[in-house]
Amino acid sequence: MKLSKLIVGILAVGVLIVSGIRSISGAGYRNFGNLNLLWAMRSNNNAQMKLEKGERYLKQAIDADPQRLSLYRSLGEIMILKGEYTEAETTFTVSSADSKIAALQLLWLYAMGMQDLSQKRFDDAYAIRDVMLRLSSSSPPNTELTCASRMVEYALEQSWGFRNEEDHEAGDLALQFAIALAPECPDAYYRLGLLRNTQESYEEAIVAYQQGIARDSKTVSCGYGYLAASYMELEKLDEVVRSAESSLQYGDGPRAAMLLGRVNQMRGDLPRAREYYLMATRFSQKCDQDDWSQWMAYFYLGWIAFDQAEYDSAISYMLQASQLSPGTAGEAQALKYVGDMYRQRGLLQEAIPTYQKALSLAPPGWDWILGIHLALADAYRDAGQVDLAIQEYNNALQWVPNDPYIVGELLKLQQDTK
Repeated sequence: MKLSKLIVGILAVGVLIVSGIRSISGAGYRNFGNLNLLWAMRSNNNAQMKLEKGERYLKQAIDADPQRLSLYRSLGEIMILKGEYTEAETTFTVSSADSKIAALQLLWLYAMGMQDLSQKRFDDAYAIRDVMLRLSSSSPPNTELTCASRMVEYALEQSWGFRNEEDHEAGDLALQFAIALAPECPDAYYRLGLLRNTQESYEEAIVAYQQGIARDSKTVSCGYGYLAASYMELEKLDEVVRSAESSLQYGDGPRAAMLLGRVNQMRGDLPRAREYYLMATRFSQKCDQDDWSQWMAYFYLGWIAFDQAEYDSAISYMLQASQLSPGTAGEAQALKYVGDMYRQRGLLQEAIPTYQKALSLAPPGWDWILGIHLALADAYRDAGQVDLAIQEYNNALQWVPNDPYIVGELLKLQQDTK
């Protein structure tokens, strides 16, 4: 009799629940089956009645066979769909005694949490995150879910997508889901730190990097480099040096070498700064944003060379920086300074097309656009191309109406053409 009730209970929950839950296991983890329909059951009264009926029968089945852990897992999933997160956590804690069931539970919770994020149901997403984090911290290490697991790699890819879309709250939550899936995976903590660095939450980024470093045996050089960058944002230069030097002890690190160069430059030791910047340009790119670190190294090498009147070297370094960020604001920024250096040397025929290219690459609304318009206007003026100079000064005037310098230059040019 009790066995028949168990069967009726599972049927009452419905094929939607069973197929959706089971599709998460194995190689088909990317295909969450009827997850959209599962998620929709939260707000469907008829579905809620079936869930309640299924819950009753599952509880009776557990009373009849309390050692069958898969029953607890199914009951916990029903409670999540009903929004009963505390009760679900208690139930999942029992079934977590089986490591494979524990992994499947976390994957199912992850899938539901990501569905909540896609629908902007942040209250439910935070509740699921809390359940996942407590379950993963209270259970033995799970060999089913590691950094090398395709499921964890996919979770990290999904979470990183929110960051690229600049949806920072969703990205932060999704990365916490990934950490709950694989709490010993350093890359999850590093990515969380990078996201919080983007949010200018530098202290929180430091905590995330430190957690990643504590779990890392392979890419710890990257971790210390990330850590040094956050300390630089807080202007804790001694901590920058310690972290960057630790990074270099574990391997090549463009970011660490560039930051050591920056610290020495800020402290006035230009020969030492140049040495570290050159080191950064020679290292291979291994960590996230290493290309930007090398861009910075070439950029600062250009400035040091320019300050020391080494104009050919300064232009060469800035051009190398521009080549590291083709088609971006980074290229536009470097080219703007190349144009300045050409103009400083009186090479207006080189400066003008360089400014023009920088302007063509500038993103809409970028705060450097005004400076490029002004520099190009000055170059046209110096080259005697009055009409083009007037046009560029007027373009600049749209950014800063009634600016006295621009208005003065326009008046002088207009008088010269009379």
